[in-house]
Amino acid sequence: MKPISEQPSQSPHLSPHGSSYGSSHGSIELHDTIPNLNQTILLGDGDLKLIPERNLTHLPVLDGLRGIAILLVMIKHTWLTASSYYLPENLSTFDQGMMVLLSYGWAGVDLFFVLSGFLITRILLQTRRQPKYFSTFYYRRLVRIFPLYYVLLIIQFYLLPALATKFPKLPGGEPTSLNEQLHYFGYLANFYQVFHPEERFRFLLSPTWSLSVEEQFYLIWPFLVFLWNSRTLIICCLSFIVLCPWIRWVLIEMNKDSWMIYSLTPWRCDGLAMGALVAFWEIAKEEGGLTKPIRRRHILYWVGIVMCISAILGMIIYKGSSRDVDFTNATMHSALSGLFTCLLLLLLDSPSERYLRVFEWSPFRLLGKYSYSIYLFHLPIFTVLALGIKKLVLPKIVDFLPFPGIAFLLCVIVFLIGWGVMMLWGYLSWHLFEKHFLSLKKYFPNQMNSTLKSRNESKI
Repeated sequence: MKPISEQPSQSPHLSPHGSSYGSSHGSIELHDTIPNLNQTILLGDGDLKLIPERNLTHLPVLDGLRGIAILLVMIKHTWLTASSYYLPENLSTFDQGMMVLLSYGWAGVDLFFVLSGFLITRILLQTRRQPKYFSTFYYRRLVRIFPLYYVLLIIQFYLLPALATKFPKLPGGEPTSLNEQLHYFGYLANFYQVFHPEERFRFLLSPTWSLSVEEQFYLIWPFLVFLWNSRTLIICCLSFIVLCPWIRWVLIEMNKDSWMIYSLTPWRCDGLAMGALVAFWEIAKEEGGLTKPIRRRHILYWVGIVMCISAILGMIIYKGSSRDVDFTNATMHSALSGLFTCLLLLLLDSPSERYLRVFEWSPFRLLGKYSYSIYLFHLPIFTVLALGIKKLVLPKIVDFLPFPGIAFLLCVIVFLIGWGVMMLWGYLSWHLFEKHFLSLKKYFPNQMNSTLKSRNESKI
């Protein structure tokens, strides 16, 4: 059996992301209300004071967008576990092509980063002039992110090693050092994985690098939003968007480790910065001191098309070449983040457009709702499924796998089973665990949201 690795090919990957996310990423709660803002006043110091004119609204399309992000992550790991455990090397040309497409599911983490940058910046802009700005923000992040994440760490660091004494073949049962545990408990997983490559992909821990990226962003960004005016923040975002891909290219030319280039926060901020700019886009400044949402959709269409074409051409040109990882690390993440940013802007600007209604499809929205627990635990589930396929199914169908489409069909079946299992897991995790911690947010309500709610109710 080949040990599972996050880099079985030369394509960079998701660990999942943290969001994610990365993510990552269910770390931002999409059910926080998001206001539609129609007007702002430009203050003398270049800052923006928000003046709400509409009721607070929830945008279901953002749930669907997050659902698509976690779907991409699961697609990636369907391919990863399949290629590591039960797919032979002599696949048909068709199946090889399909496996290449599946391998690009790592783009889900870039989508998580864009969403996180937007949602966090929106919340911070709403509340930065309110009392208890810092305590409210960090308390609400804590009750959303920490409980389930620390459950994951307790299982990996303490429960699995204890069970491994009775079941030596149990995955993830290897002992861990105090140094490693402290890094993960402190949301420094991405740094630990860079400097300890032999321990990079533990059974439950590989998704945590993207969560660390987002947590490190949460640690610094609220202070910058509090201290700087909006003009300075926009310049900061634009600087990250321009500099991050160039820094990654420089690191590539210096022959630095590809995982370091892929996973460390300082040069993965471009996606987060693009998402943050979307929050400012909604209240972008115009001459005369008043602003309104910018709705030049044709510009977004063309920018999105250019980003999409660039990404596709890059995949075609560099796939299988010695510069595949280099191109993806340096350029592809920025191109896809730009594409996702355009999509996010279109969804915010015209959520009722017919071609955008797919993002309101119930399965996508449910995936978005349960994305955090799915993100943290889906990889071991898919690994167990892959081991079951190898032991129970593979001996019966191994002679048929070289035929075109059979291997891809098997991956599709495994993915659908995994999707069903993870939806059940997400449902149980949400109703039995997560929502009880989320109920604690009532002790630290967002002051702006509470104020706006009372104003709106007084008008009824």
